[in-house]
Amino acid sequence: MSLHVIARFVARQETLLEVRTQLSDLVDTIREDPGCIQCQLVSDRNNERAFLFVEDWRDEKALETHLSDPEVIRAVEQVAPLLAENFLLDGYTIVR
Repeated sequence: MSLHVIARFVARQETLLEVRTQLSDLVDTIREDPGCIQCQLVSDRNNERAFLFVEDWRDEKALETHLSDPEVIRAVEQVAPLLAENFLLDGYTIVR
């Protein structure tokens, strides 16, 4: 069963462009991960500083492999000091 993931990042106003760029640079890398079905980076219509990765993964193991990838870990560590709050990562499964 596939797993749907939402990862939320909120930039500080003064780091908005840098966060947008760093997150945008990750999209193709994530899409190339084995087990990644889909990955989109979207921004909040009501808050230009809030970005969401909307991802679909083949299964929990594929997501765990992705999250333990050194490149992903490094990217999160680099963007973390630029955020207004800790990033959030939530997983969902289809109900119907």
